[in-house]
Amino acid sequence: MSGKPDASKPLQNSRHELYCQARADGMTQMAAYVAAGYTSNPQTNAWHIEKKVTERIAFIMKTRAERTEKQDQRIAESIRKSHEEAIQKVALSKEWVLAELRDNAEKAKAAIPVLDSKGEPTGEYRADWSASNQALKLLGVELGMFVEKSERGKPGDFEKLTPQAVRQALAAVEDELAKRRAQKASEAKKAG
Repeated sequence: MSGKPDASKPLQNSRHELYCQARADGMTQMAAYVAAGYTSNPQTNAWHIEKKVTERIAFIMKTRAERTEKQDQRIAESIRKSHEEAIQKVALSKEWVLAELRDNAEKAKAAIPVLDSKGEPTGEYRADWSASNQALKLLGVELGMFVEKSERGKPGDFEKLTPQAVRQALAAVEDELAKRRAQKASEAKKAG
């Protein structure tokens, strides 16, 4: 049999195989040399072994990386499925939440008769405007009707900018807003 050994198969020399496994685990050449059971002259001999088994080490590392990637994909898929199942179990959807918020806003605005100590209507009516406004605010936020404003940086930072820097900052903000609008439109198109 001539040529290099098949890197996909364990090496016949068990110490060389142990060395490869240790190197794939991240050990240095000398540490892997000792871990494989060698004792004499690790600085020189480890280098000689490394030259012979480089392809096997690369194969082991590649195989481990592929296995890890497949495991990560399975975990991500499992999480996604669990998330979907949880949403379905509680019958939660964006449409349902929006409908409930609208219903809450309408109910909170409805006039409720004020009762006296005996439970009799006094002729006055009261609405829960705060609850109605909160439900309407949540609806507006979800529909993208409001823009949350916040100041970034320290007071006076904006004043130090040159006109060109201000224009660049505004252009960046406009680009970001355009991306967000496009994303929302794409989501709406998919939903509708």
